[in-house]
Amino acid sequence: MKAKEIVEFSTTFSTEGDGNTLVGMTAPYNTPTFRNGAWLQFAPGAFDEAIKSYDVIAAVGHDYDKILGRTSANTLTLDTSGKGIGFTINLPNTTYANDLKESVSRGDITSASFGILGATKTMSKHADGKALATYTKVDRLLDVSPVTMPQFDSGTSVELHSEQIEEENKPMTIEEFTAIQKERELTEDELNEFEGLVKTQELKNRNDALKAKIENFKAPARPNTAAGLEPVIKDAHVEAFESYLRTGMQTPELFAQTVASNGAGGYTVPTQLAAQIVDIKKAFGGTANVAQILTTPDGRPWNIVTINDNYVASGVVLEGGAVTDGHDLTFGEVTLHAYKYESAGTGNLPLRVSVEALQDSNQNLADLVTNKLALRLARAEAKAYVSGAGTTEPTGILSAAASTTLASGTVITYNDLVNVETNLDPNYRDNATWIFNANTAGTIKKMVDTVGRPLWMEQAMSSIGNRVQATLLGYPVVIDNSFPNCTVGAKFAVLGDIKEAFIVREIPPSVAILANPYEAVGYVTYYAWERTDSAVVNATAMSILTA
Repeated sequence: MKAKEIVEFSTTFSTEGDGNTLVGMTAPYNTPTFRNGAWLQFAPGAFDEAIKSYDVIAAVGHDYDKILGRTSANTLTLDTSGKGIGFTINLPNTTYANDLKESVSRGDITSASFGILGATKTMSKHADGKALATYTKVDRLLDVSPVTMPQFDSGTSVELHSEQIEEENKPMTIEEFTAIQKERELTEDELNEFEGLVKTQELKNRNDALKAKIENFKAPARPNTAAGLEPVIKDAHVEAFESYLRTGMQTPELFAQTVASNGAGGYTVPTQLAAQIVDIKKAFGGTANVAQILTTPDGRPWNIVTINDNYVASGVVLEGGAVTDGHDLTFGEVTLHAYKYESAGTGNLPLRVSVEALQDSNQNLADLVTNKLALRLARAEAKAYVSGAGTTEPTGILSAAASTTLASGTVITYNDLVNVETNLDPNYRDNATWIFNANTAGTIKKMVDTVGRPLWMEQAMSSIGNRVQATLLGYPVVIDNSFPNCTVGAKFAVLGDIKEAFIVREIPPSVAILANPYEAVGYVTYYAWERTDSAVVNATAMSILTA
């Protein structure tokens, strides 16, 4: 609801002709005045539309029962071409008007005020560092009123009184600081306040992205459709991000809702698209879907203490006897790093889209670019999570020693699979999962046990319509095509409690994208990157099969 605002000031009245014409001036332009902790002023032209569009009245002390004149009757004339609003009132022959005329001539009434309804304001900083509201457009000018006693002792300054006054001294927003920067350099105090706002927004974006990721992990997996992932309902942030992707140009809306990723430029993807990236990586499949996920606030080395006490048991001590089989706890340590993955295009160059395609296409560009870059990141990371060497990349799950070898070259038999289960510590069988690639799955699907029953079983996870879960010897199966085929000497399958055995580290923001319109003439190029690591933390929690 628009609030009525009463603006009061001291002025000099004069009379003309027979003394029935009252002349004055109000709302001096570009004259800042301080009130209630904030500065305000009116810009030239702020009232132009208002006096053309609406009937304005003059009244004694804003009492509309004591009307002095109105523009529709040509008894009130307003002029905004001077230093403020000039007004001329043709006074009526009434008792209250005659009383007013006498009070003005005696000098008893020297002030006037006006009422407005709705206004457009811009916020900036006054020279003293406090907020300055400049009224650039008044929606409606209600009245101009001589008053006996102004509610504010204003001297020669314009003052503001409002029945529902808006807060003029609210903390400034990122958009407002950005607008000021276009006009002048920020002061030291303004820079400090601006940096604080950016840091606060960055923390909020990181929290929002993490919340979205957690909610996504809780959601049941769903199959991809032929057209890709489900459409995302756009909000203002996504639309600003899409504009950035089409042009490479930053906007105040984008800067207000995202944070620059690092010194190289670029912006973190919006929360909705970050959730899509998680979906893409999950749909891509792989070891990370069943591993333990550790999210850390930054990329500094992160140490994890490990301990393997699985085969140590207590012993019997006779009365008065000494303990003979005590064992100390043996601790280990795994250090997680933060390896940076970049999503590149052909020839290890960034993804590149022509300006014409960006201008002419009605494709949902935010979805397209985000999905394609995320898929490239997912492929590279999935491979590292399986077979990474751990020196300049994550340590893969297959870095652990094999515990079972096929009995006959590269031929997988029922007995081999049973041996993998047998070699898995019983402590980890309740939550065990198989992982291998689709080729291995195709081979095992054709296998039967000693009485001709298929080893591979498929069943719906819960109700009709949900995805089918495959099991092998009673354990669920995860397909990860980054696992190698069953070839001589290759570790190609794992059975184990993967959350206990393997950990994946993520450092928010999950993905940052840089759109560069200057690198190649006629194109906008796109880079995406994120940081991650992985490691085996308990090798005894899994059994690895090798050929």
